[in-house]
Amino acid sequence: MGMPVVTVVAGGIPVTEVTSGGAPVTEATNKYGTPVTKVAAGGWPVNYGGSGGGGGAPAWTPADLGAALKGWWKADVGVTLSGANVTAVADQSGNGKTLTNSGVVPFSATGFNGKPTFNFVAANNAGLQNLSFTGLGTGVTGSVFIVGQFSPLANGAYGRAVSFDGTGGGDTATIANAAWIFIPAGTSNVATYRAGFLGTYLAVVSTNYRMGSIFDGANNIVYVNNLPSTPVACAAPWGNTTAKFGIGNGFAASFGGSAWDGPISEIIVTNTALSLAERNSLDGYFTGKYGI
Repeated sequence: MGMPVVTVVAGGIPVTEVTSGGAPVTEATNKYGTPVTKVAAGGWPVNYGGSGGGGGAPAWTPADLGAALKGWWKADVGVTLSGANVTAVADQSGNGKTLTNSGVVPFSATGFNGKPTFNFVAANNAGLQNLSFTGLGTGVTGSVFIVGQFSPLANGAYGRAVSFDGTGGGDTATIANAAWIFIPAGTSNVATYRAGFLGTYLAVVSTNYRMGSIFDGANNIVYVNNLPSTPVACAAPWGNTTAKFGIGNGFAASFGGSAWDGPISEIIVTNTALSLAERNSLDGYFTGKYGI
């Protein structure tokens, strides 16, 4: 049956509803009761909020990364609190890599565009950690992405959002398996440091960001709001002995003053270099959910 094409907006993403005239491809129907297939402008599937209107974030979630997904933590589910502070965050990847607090990490139910956040405070020198984070395989490739905000002027020597470290390592520049996503001192830039190689800085365009780092087996690339930095050649592996993972800080007392300053809402880790399609899907998921 030929019905009019209807254009709606779901989660801030333009969506075209195309009538199919047959059995529903999705559970959605348009306001005429006609089965439709909904496709976002960026190519991301979109949830349907019910007959008569669209709604919701993109249907794609990090769970669609399958076995490549090695860690997934978010402030809106699986969080254990002691008063107003975070004590544990359950891993949503299915790998059981719960993060626990090291120091005081405040929680806010509406900290970032009305969404829950882990509120890292540089002066607290605190983080969320898992000290048995295995499962990155041979360490040939890897990806880390987060969403949140930062306060560059309040950061210490290095405001570190994500840290990896090899078993027994001190999380220093000399540890071959260390991997960071951080804000260098006195800047508004994102950088990565891995196996002795400093990634190219990429300026942050606002205090709201989707930020990540990908190692494709030969290069490190930093991403801010899905824009890539210049690749930096780095032949060393991601770190197959990696056993420590941290959000908001490192692991050695000598790195006091290197803590992150600002809220983080969601973190994903894979043992693969995300493809362009996967990165676009992840960016669409973050954008639709958090409105950035």
